[in-house]
Amino acid sequence: MAARRRALGHSQESLAELLEVRPQSVARWEQGTSTPLARYRRPLAELLELSLPQLEHLIANGDGSPALQDPVVVGWMDHYTSLEQGAAKLETFEPIVIPGLLQTEAYATAVMRASHVPLSDYTIQDRVRMRLARQRVLERAPHPLTLVCVVDESVLHRVTGGPETMARQLDPLVQMSRRPSITIQIVPVQCGALHCAAFGSFRLFTAPGADAPFMTCTEDLTGFNYLDRRPEIDSHAGLFAHLSTVALSPAESTQLIQTTAEQYR
Repeated sequence: MAARRRALGHSQESLAELLEVRPQSVARWEQGTSTPLARYRRPLAELLELSLPQLEHLIANGDGSPALQDPVVVGWMDHYTSLEQGAAKLETFEPIVIPGLLQTEAYATAVMRASHVPLSDYTIQDRVRMRLARQRVLERAPHPLTLVCVVDESVLHRVTGGPETMARQLDPLVQMSRRPSITIQIVPVQCGALHCAAFGSFRLFTAPGADAPFMTCTEDLTGFNYLDRRPEIDSHAGLFAHLSTVALSPAESTQLIQTTAEQYR
């Protein structure tokens, strides 16, 4: 990060002033002893003339790492989607819906229509279009996103859009679960472990070249909450590991999804 800053003519002091932080904070970011809080990452990326995924790669790997290819990030992407598209690995826990990166068009449309706030057909179509566009990261060459999903079994039985929509959602989900870059595990309803995750869904992002997540985010009615302090990340990572342990194996999960799809048919 320091080399990038200097190449653009910024000192630690001038960059700190533009970001409204202390120069010592910039120094610690460059030394790798701390990382920028979520609210500083987009303005920092803009000042360093980087996309968010490129910044995350730089934070995780330092100035000497190879440049990150960034072919998927487009203008409409918000902070969350930029993180998702630039990550090497995404771990997600979903207790309510099929993970967005695995949703079919019909299922995604039904999810949007279930909003407590009425949305116009145009708004729904636009949001579904963007959701489907995000799924290209699963085909990213040469390194597709590694996606690890832990899903509550109730999601398979929550009829969203009708039985036909559910069957057509679960069939491709079976196929996706067989990809080497995608892991899907189902937490069976008989298991009481989900009480420890009663606060809802969360995600863990790991940057290219890194072994541990650099950020987690939770979701509530008002949107995403980004948590990038190490204790917060480690706590969620530990919970995800626990949920993966109590969930069915990937093979058992695929079989359960397939059986449920047949029931809808």
